[in-house]
Amino acid sequence: MVELLKQGQYQPLDIVDQILSIYAGTRGHLDNVERDKVAAWESGFLTFVRDQTPEVRSRLEETKALDDETERLLEAAIAEYKRQVQGVKQPEPSLAGSN
Repeated sequence: MVELLKQGQYQPLDIVDQILSIYAGTRGHLDNVERDKVAAWESGFLTFVRDQTPEVRSRLEETKALDDETERLLEAAIAEYKRQVQGVKQPEPSLAGSN
């Protein structure tokens, strides 16, 4: 979390970007990221959200709340970013046994 909270001098993060980063960190999404790679992960994730899932940022800016729908969108964005970073397509969950 310390690495995640660091910001460059005279380069504060936008509040929405801070929320996105802190959410990912406090929910354990960076637990497997090496400490010296946290800043790169965060930068890449924020770029990903801006470029590929702008609805997540827009919703946070508009509602100023982390409601269930926003959290669902954010979790989906994090999962997709992690898939892209890993470079492998994760298998879809099996529907076997669900009735």
